[in-house]
Amino acid sequence: MDGVATIVSWSADSTRILYATKGLATWNTINVSTGEITRLLDNSGNHIHSPELSSDGNWLLVKTLEGAETGAGGFIAPIRNGEGAPTSDWIKVVESRSGNESWWSPDGNLVYFHVSHEGSQCLWARRLNPITKQPVG
Repeated sequence: MDGVATIVSWSADSTRILYATKGLATWNTINVSTGEITRLLDNSGNHIHSPELSSDGNWLLVKTLEGAETGAGGFIAPIRNGEGAPTSDWIKVVESRSGNESWWSPDGNLVYFHVSHEGSQCLWARRLNPITKQPVG
């Protein structure tokens, strides 16, 4: 890892570490066996926070803030051939709400998210198509 890195999480199979570099400017994985680094996302213009890899490693759940080129909210970014897809392919699953954090369900078919809603703290879930990860219902 070049420079200062912020380690975010391990992949579900414990073979890769998801981390950010250069003040959260890029999001990468490193294979702990080989040391191979793969750039997933470039944060310029996206204001990405709280990324989480899906259990199969093919999707990345991210939160973007106001001012992001994608708009604020929770998105699923496909990972294709080990690389993050362009923002035009991201799937919006959570509307922008103050303080929301999102998590995958263990099987990757739900996204849970925490929001402050009308003065209450709520935990909601959004069902996803198991193949496309598009929201269902």
